[in-house]
Amino acid sequence: MKKYFLLILLLYQSFFSQNTTGVFNDGFIFTNAIQGNPSSFLQSSNPWEINIISLDSYLYNNYGYVSKQSLLGISGENDFTISNKKSSNDLPKNTVGFTVHDKFDGHFQADVLGPAVAVKFKIKDHEFAAGFYTRLRTFGNAFNVAEPYKHDNFVDQPSYNRLFEPFSVNMASLQENNFFLSKSFLQTKTSEFNVGVNFKHSKIWDALIVKENKSFHIDYNRDENSLVFNNFDGEILFATSYDFDKNNYKPKDYGHAVGGDIGFTYIDYGDYDKEEGEYLQKLAFSVTDIGFIKVNGEKHVFNGDPFTINRKNDFQHLTSISDFLQELSSHVYSDPTASLVGTQFTVALPTALHFSYSGNLRRNRYLTLGVNQRVPLYKYAFKTPNLFYVNLAKTHHLITYSAQLSLFEYKKPQLGAYLRFGPFFIGSDNILPVFFRQDKFNSFDVYFGFKIYPFWDSSESRRSRKECYCDK
Repeated sequence: MKKYFLLILLLYQSFFSQNTTGVFNDGFIFTNAIQGNPSSFLQSSNPWEINIISLDSYLYNNYGYVSKQSLLGISGENDFTISNKKSSNDLPKNTVGFTVHDKFDGHFQADVLGPAVAVKFKIKDHEFAAGFYTRLRTFGNAFNVAEPYKHDNFVDQPSYNRLFEPFSVNMASLQENNFFLSKSFLQTKTSEFNVGVNFKHSKIWDALIVKENKSFHIDYNRDENSLVFNNFDGEILFATSYDFDKNNYKPKDYGHAVGGDIGFTYIDYGDYDKEEGEYLQKLAFSVTDIGFIKVNGEKHVFNGDPFTINRKNDFQHLTSISDFLQELSSHVYSDPTASLVGTQFTVALPTALHFSYSGNLRRNRYLTLGVNQRVPLYKYAFKTPNLFYVNLAKTHHLITYSAQLSLFEYKKPQLGAYLRFGPFFIGSDNILPVFFRQDKFNSFDVYFGFKIYPFWDSSESRRSRKECYCDK
């Protein structure tokens, strides 16, 4: 249990989501790519595809780390120690340390693509694709949390007065049911322009939003072991399926959302054969997670006169988040219920723009350049990461392998790799920390899945079943 708590500690700053870049650029399976662009399946040379299960887990933060470890190494460890040293350049193995930065970032994703089916079909002379998929994801964000929030400021410090800047932290767990439909509006022998939409119905199981809207001061008195908060203006919004009385997690429905995605893909096949999964170049654009979700939970607001917290005596007997907020309200307003201002709040889904260009370098070898840019639609919004990536892939109906270089948040370089053999695939957008020991292990990414599609089918048999466009 301790090692799982350690992973939570590494997420101290926030939760976030990442993209499975390798599988998104596999030219022979598309049920994963539909999540990022609902028009993508029309490019498939396969008439149908079924996703059995796909999983993705990702972590990155530039604050907490485990010394001299990797993902595979940490999975077998149980004994860890926490270092409170300000300088932690060389710590013993399995020590949790904290890096000094002016700003801290942290990101987490747990994403499960459940049963999914996609098929292509024709109505008269028009080609369509449609399908259904289920998805469960946990995601969130926190950016640029300022240096005064660091661990050292709250452990064995002399008295101080410090300015703390505004910040926000968000997380959520969503269960989704999605239906997509796409149509080829321009289809010739050498090119096609495809448009797709995805309609999603989301149930929210957990949500947490913590916002401080303006700069505030904390006066720490070491002799009295007390913290005095001044000029604060904070908000805490939450709902959770965790039962603190029974100490277990049972999903509950705390709200619904109806949202959608829209995507466009232009494919120039040139002299290449679509039935072989080849093309000359491809341009894709999409907008994902358009919509809002109304959450049935608690919204608390804290602002007013300075209040004092004694670190030794206060917040010592908490059994739930509500207990914490009620005690905090008692400190701020002298009333445990005064901070509660509503039992519903609205949050925007993690809207993002996606753009990519892919070109054929030579037979079955493709270079893809892509950008993902978040676009928050509301002051309370879940968010996706900004990402720039370069993917180099060799594709075949039976096997695909690729390597990619990405810039997470346009600044953190990461090396990834991907392999699919028949219906099985595995990959990572940040592969080195998975296998190789890092001086400061603070990130990883791994994803895998199993699909059913006619990988045994030949291009000749598919071509014999397909209407030609000889008159176009």
